[in-house]
Amino acid sequence: INTSIWGRELSCYTQQNRRWENLPLIAFGPGAQSYSPGFAFRNVSDLKRYMDLINSGKPALDKYTTLAADEEYYREAVSMISFAMLDKAGFKDRYGKSIKDRFSYLIKTLIELGYMEENESSIYLTPRGLHRSNMISMFFYSDRIKRKLVDHFYTAHASQMKALRSVGLTENANLN
Repeated sequence: INTSIWGRELSCYTQQNRRWENLPLIAFGPGAQSYSPGFAFRNVSDLKRYMDLINSGKPALDKYTTLAADEEYYREAVSMISFAMLDKAGFKDRYGKSIKDRFSYLIKTLIELGYMEENESSIYLTPRGLHRSNMISMFFYSDRIKRKLVDHFYTAHASQMKALRSVGLTENANLN
């Protein structure tokens, strides 16, 4: 499947196109991520555990998330930005409000920094922004998800620092 961005043809995986278009997707295999409006699923990542669950007739789900209506808005914004372009009219048709209703300052700032550009029909990542698409798309998460990410990163960082201190691999024993 090909798609065109800035007049260039890009080859994309089918699941990326389905995610980009916010269509249901059932994925198979360890760590695979599925989606249905209102729900997101992820299979267990460990191959042996995945196979044991499948062979016993049980679902091989690791995580299951119910998405509130407003989370769908943010989820699609993140998906579209992750894959380089957001169709402004399509987004407004689907959610009844413009992406700029919620993110005008962020979009303006990303454009000023050279990570995004905008035309009459879309907001899209520049070549510079494409190199940072995963990071940039995280700015479009809901505040609830951003708090979870911050908590996760802080906890992971604190655990790593504690482990480094325990074996004397930090310069400062009080470093957090």
